Amino acid sequence: MSSKKSPSDRLAILLMALGLATPLAQAAQVELRLTIPEAPFHVIGDPVPLHWEFVNRSDRRLAFMWEGCCRLNGRVTASLGQLTLRSEPATAAAQLTAHRFARAARLLPGKPTIFETDLGDWLNIDRSGEYKLTARYTGLLDNQQPQVSRGWQLWKNSATAEPIQVNLFTPTDYVGQRNELSKQAGLALRLDGPRRLDPLQKTMLELELLNLSKAPKTIHWPSDFALWFLDNTGKRPPLTPTLLRTATEQLVLEKNSA
Repeated sequence: MSSKKSPSDRLAILLMALGLATPLAQAAQVELRLTIPEAPFHVIGDPVPLHWEFVNRSDRRLAFMWEGCCRLNGRVTASLGQLTLRSEPATAAAQLTAHRFARAARLLPGKPTIFETDLGDWLNIDRSGEYKLTARYTGLLDNQQPQVSRGWQLWKNSATAEPIQVNLFTPTDYVGQRNELSKQAGLALRLDGPRRLDPLQKTMLELELLNLSKAPKTIHWPSDFALWFLDNTGKRPPLTPTLLRTATEQLVLEKNSA
């Protein structure tokens, strides 16, 4: 009796084998999630925390190249209607070299690992709106040789995060809504000072706080506040300080008082 199988039989066996292998090939080793702290909106120019959460879904200890500054392994996309913004990788030679041989980050089985970045590390956004953010991360590029201890398996595949939403205001749009926002918060601010600032001279500014609500309000000075500098186009110049550095003080504003 011949043991040879017809071409159709061999094809059927091959299809069965592929069918059994497909679920294993599709199972993702690593799951990626993007999160931004919940808030009604964020103002462009303020730090907007963008957290990357990696979850190792395998039963092996995995290691990969984490870099949140050069946009090499990670890519972020922001969409607003017909507008699409994509992160661009860094081109500085020193940065590229640093991420070829750096120490690998580790992912324990079943345990989330979170890396903190700012949205501004990835994208330069200059328009108000509710954006949809997506991201993709590749564990290891072809030219990367991270330092890894024995017993750790390098994760070389990619993971894609589900889209998240973030509402962003430009400083100009935010300031344009200050009256409505003051009503919602029950607090108004009035800042007084010279029309022109001399960068080489000390400048005195006077800030008045008004409690518009019918109940006392407690604030923490100055940690509850930030100082913005806007140029002639309404944009915030880079690297300008925003935090007021002095001893923290708790203030209680009585209702309908300054």
